[in-house]
Amino acid sequence: MERIALKNVELEGVSYDKLHVIVDDNGAVIILPLLWTVHLACKSSVSGWRTKGTFNSMSTQYAGRKPVSIIKTLEESSVAENTVDNYVGHFFHFLKHINKLHKTKKIPSVHHTELVNSKFINDYLNKVLPQRLKSSESLKAHQAAISAYFSFLFTLNIKGPLSSTIYPSTKQLMAEKDSRPQKINYVSHSERLALLKACTNKRDRLILRMGFEVGLRTEENTGLVLGKHKAKFQQQKGLLDLFDELKKDSTKQIFKFVLNGKYTKNSKTRDIFFSRNLLEEMKHYYEQERLHIMKSSGRSCDTLFVRNDHEGKGLPISPEHASNVFCGLIQKFPYMNQSLSYHDLRHTFATELYHSERYDAYGHEIGSQNSALLEVSQRLGHSSITSTQRYIRMQIQMKKIEGIL
Repeated sequence: MERIALKNVELEGVSYDKLHVIVDDNGAVIILPLLWTVHLACKSSVSGWRTKGTFNSMSTQYAGRKPVSIIKTLEESSVAENTVDNYVGHFFHFLKHINKLHKTKKIPSVHHTELVNSKFINDYLNKVLPQRLKSSESLKAHQAAISAYFSFLFTLNIKGPLSSTIYPSTKQLMAEKDSRPQKINYVSHSERLALLKACTNKRDRLILRMGFEVGLRTEENTGLVLGKHKAKFQQQKGLLDLFDELKKDSTKQIFKFVLNGKYTKNSKTRDIFFSRNLLEEMKHYYEQERLHIMKSSGRSCDTLFVRNDHEGKGLPISPEHASNVFCGLIQKFPYMNQSLSYHDLRHTFATELYHSERYDAYGHEIGSQNSALLEVSQRLGHSSITSTQRYIRMQIQMKKIEGIL
């Protein structure tokens, strides 16, 4: 199975900046989820059940305020683009669970989600997800995504109303997980080097570097476009323009690229920066490995990173590609913290940038805490410094991980 994010799609005269398509193991589109993702792309809203109680005006708080009647209504609410992405991602994991059981226990396939019942959903929420999720907030997000999908089927008269429940025992389990000491979201230099050496191609090595040298989220790797593009209400340079700058100015060490908001969380356009060495490696990938892929596939594509698998050769990588690459690589190194993720490379970038803004190579303070936080916040695309502070690891923690202390 695969989740594909199509860019700039037109269907029946309607244009979509991004449309998620989920296909089965044979590459066939799964229709009901497609109807839902079209709705999400068009309306940017989800439906959810709301319960309201009517109380007796004569009752008091001491009488328990029991409702005289309970009314359930289906209400629609707007959601942001990153919420849409998260909902589709969470539901995709649910479909993969169905697909796995279809193969092993012969339950209906992913093409028949209208046959799913509340018990199946509750088993997934209370028995399957708690084994791999780390917080109650994440579990609730998965529940919300699944509920939104089946509420959509209800609006189409395809499925009756379904209810889902997170059991008290599950809430207790997740609360205990939430209270455990949090892992340090930092990947050491030696670990990064090992991961880079384990990559089998230039593309994936570059994608790892985008995490810890540029601070990209996994989905933002799809926004590295070759040609000129419009952002901030004007034409912006594409990567091909930056490649030309490498030749024209041999002394230039930092190159700015405007990352369009349609590829970022919260749709916020921001400036990102490539070192000369990184941009040179990107150019080598474009002129060698990528060129071979595009010639053999016969396709054209404006994104830097493209797929090289048999079915999707020459197509843009998926938003999850970077995360999938990281997960596959870290499993090769049992001594590494297996809870680390691609997003932790972004934390690593933030940590090192913060300390480079505050201290010189000798440990002398060269900048204030606020100015360093502001710089990191801008580079990460955060709307507030409060968000940025969660990314920063104390210097002593970083040194311990690096083996300096």
